[in-house]
Amino acid sequence: LPEIPPWYAAFFPITDWPLYILCAEHGDIGYIPAVMGAYRLHERGLYSPLSAAEKLRATDRFYRHMNERTAYRHDAVARRAHRRFFLDWAHEHLARGEPALARLCVRLSLGYGMPRRPGELAETLRVGLAAHTPFGRPRPVRKTEAGS
Repeated sequence: LPEIPPWYAAFFPITDWPLYILCAEHGDIGYIPAVMGAYRLHERGLYSPLSAAEKLRATDRFYRHMNERTAYRHDAVARRAHRRFFLDWAHEHLARGEPALARLCVRLSLGYGMPRRPGELAETLRVGLAAHTPFGRPRPVRKTEAGS
């Protein structure tokens, strides 16, 4: 990179993803499917001590601000990645028995608009419904409730 733009510091504590995007805009980058480093998780870190909801909101801000800072040149990709990231986390939070966080993820996944890919809207609705039912599972409908 010729230089790090002044707005980069505003992404703190998520600084690795914006750096990768900036590098990709200035040349080719690659992906090596191997563990090449490690994060130290400790209470004095800047990201680790955040609550799960704060981390989700920080990631949402990252996607929005990065899209804005790149003048929306990658808008379609940013929106798709944003929706997928939060939809995947909604599934994870349901599996962990955390329906409130799953609901937050569904709301954040829809924050950039409705999904356009086949099946993604149905998946979002299923996850959202599961997150709004007791214990994160759809409640069976009795025949009397269904009008039968």
